[in-house]
Amino acid sequence: MRRDSRAEIEKPWSSETLLFDGDPFFEHLLRDLAHAKHSIEFETYIYRDDVIGQRVATALAAAAKRGVKVRLIVDGIGASGWFEKNAPALESRGVEVRVYHPVLFHNLWTRFKIDLGILRPPKSLERLRGSVLVSRFNRRDHRKMVLIDRRVGYVGSVNVTADHCASVNGKKAWRDTSVRVEGRNVHDILVAFNAVWERCHDANARPRWRERLKRKPRSRPVFSRFVRFNFTARLRKQTYRTLIRRISRARTRVWITNPYFAPSVTLLRALERASRNGADVRILVPRNSDVFFMPWVATAYYSILLKGGARIFEYLPRILHAKTAIIDNWAIVGSSNFNRRSLVHDFEVDLVLAAPASREKLMEAFKNDLGESEEVAEVRGGFSGSLTRFLGRLVSFLLKNWI
Repeated sequence: MRRDSRAEIEKPWSSETLLFDGDPFFEHLLRDLAHAKHSIEFETYIYRDDVIGQRVATALAAAAKRGVKVRLIVDGIGASGWFEKNAPALESRGVEVRVYHPVLFHNLWTRFKIDLGILRPPKSLERLRGSVLVSRFNRRDHRKMVLIDRRVGYVGSVNVTADHCASVNGKKAWRDTSVRVEGRNVHDILVAFNAVWERCHDANARPRWRERLKRKPRSRPVFSRFVRFNFTARLRKQTYRTLIRRISRARTRVWITNPYFAPSVTLLRALERASRNGADVRILVPRNSDVFFMPWVATAYYSILLKGGARIFEYLPRILHAKTAIIDNWAIVGSSNFNRRSLVHDFEVDLVLAAPASREKLMEAFKNDLGESEEVAEVRGGFSGSLTRFLGRLVSFLLKNWI
């Protein structure tokens, strides 16, 4: 029996629940936070000071008051505005808060002078390719994950914002997918959380240099078959190669849902090979996006995908933000996008579904989403179609070469 086959029949989770959209996600999450007894590790890209952000902050502070050790990581750009205003107050209520790569003027000015050749770069930046200034903006913590009492884990595409909730935004609420698990392999989430925690600034945006110097050397992170991370160069390469290999060898289906689709040449070739193998290759992307230029970028790849045998669908009702992939009988749910940002720059997390019932449920959700989508049978012609493709190729070129 092949190694992959053995992995597919193992049961890493005692419980696995798919959560579609923001309301079920926060309903489950807030209930688990209220029952936390020992620890909470919470990591999100976006945190906003709206009704959802306030509910989560209240739940975290209440847990800390009960004696639970609560740690929160937010991103310096995704949570910009919220962090400066709310992090110190949340810390005063017992929650440890840290920010990854905050946007600090003095830091950006120093990096700009390094780019100009006025200053000599420190050893940590000597091997960096390209702009030192741009690299500060590029490396982001895009993960959305929670670990409660080291036994319950959440992974998916939902940030801490009311954008995802129909109870607040009605029909404008984003379309998302997350998963809640219980089981022994949630410990992998803790390892990845700690790896980023040690690289963050504190609630006052100060680097934790003393803590880093005191840090004991850790063993090399081990690739997990069930929780997919990319917080080291080795994990990035291994995770990506595994995905490409699975797509290339697919025989039944490759169903991808992604809001920011800008595939690499390697991925395009893998999708074409899957189609030649007889797999049903379908790509679901949004017609409208929260990032206005992303539909242009996706359109730039339509002709290549269609010629390679893929079918493309544009989701119509609302903003599509879910990030899932179903490859034969293997499926993942998480924060990763099919673009250069996720591959090269951002920290991401995806979870491999272990239960056959979960995979069936995800496939059913994919079919339902297709029912609310419009298939792209051919590349749009005319001036507007040509202009869209030109803009898409231009933005794609800029993203690949400068960001």
